[in-house]
Amino acid sequence: LGGQNYDSHRNLKGLDLRSDYFDENGKFVDELRWDLDGRYSAELYSERTVDLVNKLKSQEDPFFIYLAYQSVHGPHMVPQRYIDQYSSHIMDEKRKKVPTATLR
Repeated sequence: LGGQNYDSHRNLKGLDLRSDYFDENGKFVDELRWDLDGRYSAELYSERTVDLVNKLKSQEDPFFIYLAYQSVHGPHMVPQRYIDQYSSHIMDEKRKKVPTATLR
């Protein structure tokens, strides 16, 4: 239960970033993704969504993807590069992360 750090992907029990899928034999695979440790979750979710759209767009059957980012919820954990890029004009340090979190 609870939250997850947006770049270390850890909760109270440890790493909790997974790729869950069914393999070519129909077996469910629950894979911990240690290789993505340190990557900002909003970027990971966006990249995965773009990959899925590119993979599925040639199919005749319609598909629906809903992507809801967790980064708009507190605590706001935003990479410094986004704060520098989007919030440099905001003087209140406590408020700089809020608009930046909603952009990704």
